[in-house]
Amino acid sequence: MTEQSSDALSKKLYENMRQKSTEELLQIWKENDRTEWSDEAYVAIKQVLDERGVSLPAQTAPAVVQEDDNDPNADGLVRLSTWANLLSWVGLLVTVGISGINIVSMLTATGLNIGVAEIFNILSALLILLVGCFLFVFFQLVAKGIFVMLDILDNTNEIAANMRRRG
Repeated sequence: MTEQSSDALSKKLYENMRQKSTEELLQIWKENDRTEWSDEAYVAIKQVLDERGVSLPAQTAPAVVQEDDNDPNADGLVRLSTWANLLSWVGLLVTVGISGINIVSMLTATGLNIGVAEIFNILSALLILLVGCFLFVFFQLVAKGIFVMLDILDNTNEIAANMRRRG
Protein backbone atom coordinates (compact mmCIF):
# COMPACT_ATOMS: atom_id res chain seq x y z
CA MET A 1 0.00 0.00 0.00
CA THR A 2 1.42 3.39 -0.92
CA GLU A 3 1.95 6.13 1.62
CA GLN A 4 -0.75 8.25 -0.04
CA SER A 5 -3.37 5.53 0.15
CA SER A 6 -2.34 4.81 3.75
CA ASP A 7 -2.85 8.50 4.60
CA ALA A 8 -6.21 8.47 2.85
CA LEU A 9 -7.24 5.39 4.83
CA SER A 10 -6.13 7.01 8.10
CA LYS A 11 -8.10 10.18 7.28
CA LYS A 12 -11.17 8.12 6.39
CA LEU A 13 -10.89 6.17 9.66
CA TYR A 14 -10.49 9.42 11.59
CA GLU A 15 -13.58 10.90 9.93
CA ASN A 16 -15.60 7.75 10.64
CA MET A 17 -14.55 7.82 14.31
CA ARG A 18 -15.41 11.53 14.64
CA GLN A 19 -18.99 10.66 13.67
CA LYS A 20 -19.33 8.23 16.58
CA SER A 21 -20.45 9.32 20.01
CA THR A 22 -17.94 9.64 22.83
CA GLU A 23 -19.66 6.81 24.71
CA GLU A 24 -19.39 4.52 21.69
CA LEU A 25 -15.69 5.36 21.23
CA LEU A 26 -15.01 4.76 24.93
CA GLN A 27 -16.76 1.38 24.71
CA ILE A 28 -14.67 0.37 21.67
CA TRP A 29 -11.52 1.60 23.44
CA LYS A 30 -12.25 -0.35 26.64
CA GLU A 31 -13.17 -3.59 24.86
CA ASN A 32 -9.93 -3.48 22.84
CA ASP A 33 -11.25 -6.06 20.35
CA ARG A 34 -8.41 -6.26 17.82
CA THR A 35 -10.33 -8.84 15.79
CA GLU A 36 -12.98 -6.25 14.99
CA TRP A 37 -10.93 -3.03 14.96
CA SER A 38 -7.50 -2.42 13.46
CA ASP A 39 -4.55 -0.72 15.13
CA GLU A 40 -5.13 2.27 12.83
CA ALA A 41 -8.73 2.49 14.08
CA TYR A 42 -7.48 2.65 17.68
CA VAL A 43 -5.06 5.44 16.72
CA ALA A 44 -8.00 7.37 15.23
CA ILE A 45 -10.16 6.70 18.34
CA LYS A 46 -7.37 7.96 20.61
CA GLN A 47 -6.97 11.08 18.49
CA VAL A 48 -10.71 11.86 18.53
CA LEU A 49 -11.03 11.25 22.28
CA ASP A 50 -7.95 13.44 22.94
CA GLU A 51 -9.53 16.24 20.85
CA ARG A 52 -12.73 15.92 22.87
CA GLY A 53 -10.76 16.21 26.11
CA VAL A 54 -11.71 12.74 27.32
CA SER A 55 -9.17 10.81 29.38
CA LEU A 56 -8.58 7.32 28.13
CA PRO A 57 -9.70 4.48 30.42
CA ALA A 58 -7.76 1.25 30.81
CA GLN A 59 -8.21 -1.32 28.09
CA THR A 60 -8.92 -5.00 28.54
CA ALA A 61 -6.43 -7.50 27.15
CA PRO A 62 -6.80 -7.52 23.36
CA ALA A 63 -8.90 -10.29 21.86
CA VAL A 64 -7.11 -11.96 19.00
CA VAL A 65 -8.23 -14.44 16.37
CA GLN A 66 -6.78 -17.93 16.66
CA GLU A 67 -6.27 -19.12 13.12
CA ASP A 68 -6.59 -22.84 12.49
CA ASP A 69 -3.85 -24.09 10.19
CA ASN A 70 -5.16 -27.66 10.35
CA ASP A 71 -7.32 -27.81 7.24
CA PRO A 72 -8.20 -31.45 6.43
CA ASN A 73 -8.80 -30.53 2.79
CA ALA A 74 -5.30 -29.07 2.54
CA ASP A 75 -3.83 -32.26 4.01
CA GLY A 76 -5.67 -34.34 1.42
CA LEU A 77 -4.45 -32.08 -1.38
CA VAL A 78 -0.87 -32.39 -0.16
CA ARG A 79 -1.23 -36.19 -0.20
CA LEU A 80 -2.70 -36.01 -3.72
CA SER A 81 0.23 -33.86 -4.82
CA THR A 82 2.68 -36.35 -3.34
CA TRP A 83 0.98 -39.22 -5.20
CA ALA A 84 0.93 -37.26 -8.47
CA ASN A 85 4.66 -36.57 -8.09
CA LEU A 86 5.39 -40.23 -7.34
CA LEU A 87 3.20 -41.43 -10.21
CA SER A 88 4.96 -39.10 -12.64
CA TRP A 89 8.37 -40.54 -11.78
CA VAL A 90 7.17 -44.16 -11.80
CA GLY A 91 5.49 -43.63 -15.17
CA LEU A 92 8.62 -42.06 -16.63
CA LEU A 93 10.85 -44.87 -15.36
CA VAL A 94 8.47 -47.55 -16.66
CA THR A 95 8.22 -46.02 -20.14
CA VAL A 96 11.99 -45.46 -20.34
CA GLY A 97 12.47 -49.09 -19.31
CA ILE A 98 9.92 -50.44 -21.79
CA SER A 99 11.29 -48.34 -24.65
CA GLY A 100 14.87 -49.26 -23.81
CA ILE A 101 14.09 -52.96 -23.59
CA ASN A 102 12.17 -52.84 -26.91
CA ILE A 103 14.98 -51.05 -28.73
CA VAL A 104 17.72 -53.29 -27.31
CA SER A 105 15.76 -56.50 -28.06
CA MET A 106 15.07 -55.37 -31.64
CA LEU A 107 18.71 -54.49 -32.23
CA THR A 108 19.98 -57.76 -30.78
CA ALA A 109 17.38 -59.84 -32.64
CA THR A 110 18.36 -58.34 -36.00
CA GLY A 111 22.09 -58.41 -35.32
CA LEU A 112 22.32 -54.69 -36.02
CA ASN A 113 20.91 -55.34 -39.49
CA ILE A 114 18.42 -52.48 -39.53
CA GLY A 115 15.75 -52.32 -42.20
CA VAL A 116 12.56 -50.35 -42.67
CA ALA A 117 10.55 -52.64 -40.35
CA GLU A 118 13.12 -52.22 -37.58
CA ILE A 119 13.10 -48.44 -37.97
CA PHE A 120 9.30 -48.43 -37.52
CA ASN A 121 9.64 -50.66 -34.46
CA ILE A 122 12.23 -48.31 -32.97
CA LEU A 123 9.97 -45.34 -33.72
CA SER A 124 7.06 -47.07 -31.97
CA ALA A 125 9.29 -47.64 -28.93
CA LEU A 126 10.23 -43.96 -29.00
CA LEU A 127 6.55 -43.07 -29.25
CA ILE A 128 5.94 -44.99 -26.02
CA LEU A 129 8.75 -42.93 -24.46
CA LEU A 130 7.14 -39.72 -25.76
CA VAL A 131 3.81 -40.65 -24.16
CA GLY A 132 5.64 -41.39 -20.90
CA CYS A 133 7.33 -37.97 -21.04
CA PHE A 134 3.97 -36.29 -21.66
CA LEU A 135 2.45 -38.08 -18.65
CA PHE A 136 5.47 -37.13 -16.54
CA VAL A 137 5.03 -33.44 -17.38
CA PHE A 138 1.26 -33.64 -16.82
CA PHE A 139 1.53 -35.23 -13.36
CA GLN A 140 4.33 -32.85 -12.38
CA LEU A 141 2.08 -29.93 -13.34
CA VAL A 142 -0.72 -31.39 -11.23
CA ALA A 143 1.61 -31.86 -8.27
CA LYS A 144 3.05 -28.35 -8.47
CA GLY A 145 -0.31 -26.80 -9.35
CA ILE A 146 -1.84 -28.11 -6.13
CA PHE A 147 0.83 -26.29 -4.09
CA VAL A 148 0.28 -23.11 -6.09
CA MET A 149 -3.46 -23.32 -5.39
CA LEU A 150 -2.80 -23.89 -1.67
CA ASP A 151 -0.49 -20.86 -1.62
CA ILE A 152 -3.19 -18.77 -3.28
CA LEU A 153 -5.71 -20.00 -0.69
CA ASP A 154 -3.34 -19.14 2.18
CA ASN A 155 -2.67 -15.66 0.77
CA THR A 156 -6.39 -15.04 0.25
CA ASN A 157 -7.18 -16.13 3.80
CA GLU A 158 -4.41 -13.90 5.16
CA ILE A 159 -5.68 -10.90 3.20
CA ALA A 160 -9.23 -11.54 4.39
CA ALA A 161 -8.04 -11.75 8.02
CA ASN A 162 -6.12 -8.48 7.61
CA MET A 163 -9.18 -6.80 6.09
CA ARG A 164 -11.32 -7.94 9.02
CA ARG A 165 -8.76 -6.54 11.48
CA ARG A 166 -8.66 -3.16 9.78
CA GLY A 167 -12.30 -2.53 10.54
